[in-house]
Amino acid sequence: MDEAKRELVQSWLLNASDDLGLARLATAHDRAFPAGVVYHCQQAAEKALKGFLVFRDQEPPRTHNLISLLQQVAAIEPEFLGWEEAAARLTPYATRYRYPSAALTRPDSDQVDEALGDAACIYNQVLSYLPPEVHPETTDTGAD
Repeated sequence: MDEAKRELVQSWLLNASDDLGLARLATAHDRAFPAGVVYHCQQAAEKALKGFLVFRDQEPPRTHNLISLLQQVAAIEPEFLGWEEAAARLTPYATRYRYPSAALTRPDSDQVDEALGDAACIYNQVLSYLPPEVHPETTDTGAD
Protein backbone atom coordinates (compact mmCIF):
# COMPACT_ATOMS: atom_id res chain seq x y z
CA MET A 1 0.00 0.00 0.00
CA ASP A 2 1.36 3.40 -0.87
CA GLU A 3 2.04 5.98 1.82
CA ALA A 4 -0.62 8.45 0.65
CA LYS A 5 -3.37 5.82 0.90
CA ARG A 6 -2.13 4.65 4.32
CA GLU A 7 -2.17 8.23 5.62
CA LEU A 8 -5.66 8.90 4.23
CA VAL A 9 -7.14 5.77 5.79
CA GLN A 10 -5.35 6.51 9.05
CA SER A 11 -6.72 10.07 8.98
CA TRP A 12 -10.31 8.83 8.61
CA LEU A 13 -9.78 6.45 11.53
CA LEU A 14 -8.09 9.04 13.71
CA ASN A 15 -10.99 11.44 13.13
CA ALA A 16 -13.40 8.62 14.05
CA SER A 17 -11.40 7.91 17.20
CA ASP A 18 -11.42 11.61 18.10
CA ASP A 19 -15.20 11.77 17.73
CA LEU A 20 -15.63 8.71 19.91
CA GLY A 21 -13.22 10.14 22.47
CA LEU A 22 -15.07 13.46 22.55
CA ALA A 23 -18.34 11.63 23.10
CA ARG A 24 -16.87 9.69 26.02
CA LEU A 25 -15.30 12.82 27.49
CA ALA A 26 -18.61 14.67 27.34
CA THR A 27 -20.36 11.91 29.27
CA ALA A 28 -17.71 12.07 31.99
CA HIS A 29 -18.36 15.77 32.57
CA ASP A 30 -20.56 16.96 35.44
CA ARG A 31 -22.87 18.67 32.96
CA ALA A 32 -24.35 16.29 30.43
CA PHE A 33 -24.07 17.08 26.73
CA PRO A 34 -26.38 14.41 25.30
CA ALA A 35 -26.99 16.02 21.90
CA GLY A 36 -23.27 16.44 21.33
CA VAL A 37 -22.54 12.91 22.49
CA VAL A 38 -24.94 11.23 20.07
CA TYR A 39 -23.80 13.48 17.23
CA HIS A 40 -20.16 12.55 17.78
CA CYS A 41 -21.13 8.87 18.01
CA GLN A 42 -22.78 9.07 14.59
CA GLN A 43 -19.73 10.87 13.22
CA ALA A 44 -17.35 8.24 14.66
CA ALA A 45 -19.23 5.42 12.95
CA GLU A 46 -19.51 7.36 9.68
CA LYS A 47 -15.79 8.17 9.52
CA ALA A 48 -14.76 4.63 10.45
CA LEU A 49 -16.93 3.17 7.66
CA LYS A 50 -15.59 5.71 5.18
CA GLY A 51 -12.03 4.82 6.21
CA PHE A 52 -12.80 1.18 5.50
CA LEU A 53 -14.11 2.08 2.04
CA VAL A 54 -11.00 4.13 1.24
CA PHE A 55 -8.81 1.21 2.33
CA ARG A 56 -10.73 -1.01 -0.09
CA ASP A 57 -10.23 1.54 -2.91
CA GLN A 58 -13.85 2.71 -2.86
CA GLU A 59 -14.79 6.37 -3.03
CA PRO A 60 -16.85 7.10 0.09
CA PRO A 61 -20.13 8.80 -0.76
CA ARG A 62 -20.95 12.22 0.65
CA THR A 63 -23.65 11.04 3.00
CA HIS A 64 -24.43 10.85 6.69
CA ASN A 65 -26.65 7.80 6.10
CA LEU A 66 -24.92 4.99 7.96
CA ILE A 67 -27.30 2.38 6.59
CA SER A 68 -26.22 3.25 3.05
CA LEU A 69 -22.54 3.27 4.06
CA LEU A 70 -22.89 -0.02 5.89
CA GLN A 71 -24.51 -1.64 2.86
CA GLN A 72 -21.61 -0.48 0.69
CA VAL A 73 -19.14 -1.88 3.23
CA ALA A 74 -21.14 -5.13 3.55
CA ALA A 75 -20.90 -5.65 -0.21
CA ILE A 76 -17.17 -6.11 0.49
CA GLU A 77 -17.39 -7.74 3.96
CA PRO A 78 -20.85 -9.28 4.55
CA GLU A 79 -20.32 -9.58 8.33
CA PHE A 80 -20.97 -5.84 8.59
CA LEU A 81 -24.65 -6.51 7.91
CA GLY A 82 -24.90 -7.46 11.57
CA TRP A 83 -24.57 -3.77 12.42
CA GLU A 84 -27.62 -2.54 10.45
CA GLU A 85 -29.71 -1.90 13.57
CA ALA A 86 -26.89 0.12 15.13
CA ALA A 87 -26.52 2.10 11.91
CA ALA A 88 -30.26 2.77 11.84
CA ARG A 89 -30.17 4.05 15.42
CA LEU A 90 -27.15 6.30 14.83
CA THR A 91 -28.06 7.78 11.44
CA PRO A 92 -30.64 10.33 12.67
CA TYR A 93 -28.14 11.78 15.14
CA ALA A 94 -26.23 13.40 12.26
CA THR A 95 -28.87 16.13 12.16
CA ARG A 96 -31.68 15.55 14.69
CA TYR A 97 -30.24 17.69 17.48
CA ARG A 98 -27.85 19.86 15.47
CA TYR A 99 -30.30 22.61 14.59
CA PRO A 100 -33.01 24.47 16.52
CA SER A 101 -36.50 23.07 16.30
CA ALA A 102 -39.86 23.64 17.91
CA ALA A 103 -39.51 20.39 19.87
CA LEU A 104 -37.06 20.91 22.70
CA THR A 105 -36.14 17.28 23.09
CA ARG A 106 -32.78 15.87 24.07
CA PRO A 107 -31.51 12.32 23.91
CA ASP A 108 -32.05 10.51 27.19
CA SER A 109 -29.34 8.62 29.06
CA ASP A 110 -30.37 5.28 27.54
CA GLN A 111 -30.02 6.73 24.03
CA VAL A 112 -26.63 8.17 24.93
CA ASP A 113 -25.39 4.84 26.31
CA GLU A 114 -26.74 2.97 23.30
CA ALA A 115 -25.14 5.43 20.86
CA LEU A 116 -21.77 5.10 22.60
CA GLY A 117 -21.99 1.31 22.43
CA ASP A 118 -23.10 1.29 18.79
CA ALA A 119 -20.36 3.67 17.68
CA ALA A 120 -17.64 1.81 19.56
CA CYS A 121 -18.76 -1.51 18.11
CA ILE A 122 -18.80 -0.25 14.53
CA TYR A 123 -15.42 1.46 15.00
CA ASN A 124 -13.88 -1.68 16.50
CA GLN A 125 -15.40 -3.84 13.76
CA VAL A 126 -13.76 -1.63 11.15
CA LEU A 127 -10.40 -1.81 12.94
CA SER A 128 -10.64 -5.60 13.10
CA TYR A 129 -10.76 -5.76 9.29
CA LEU A 130 -7.86 -3.40 8.68
CA PRO A 131 -4.14 -4.06 9.12
CA PRO A 132 -2.39 -2.44 12.10
CA GLU A 133 -0.33 -0.16 9.87
CA VAL A 134 -3.44 1.89 9.06
CA HIS A 135 -4.70 2.04 12.63
CA PRO A 136 -4.21 5.49 14.13
CA GLU A 137 -1.49 5.70 16.75
CA THR A 138 -4.05 6.82 19.31
CA THR A 139 -7.37 5.05 19.17
CA ASP A 140 -10.46 5.04 21.32
CA THR A 141 -11.58 1.44 21.26
CA GLY A 142 -13.85 1.76 24.26
CA ALA A 143 -11.50 -0.16 26.52
CA ASP A 144 -10.91 1.65 29.78
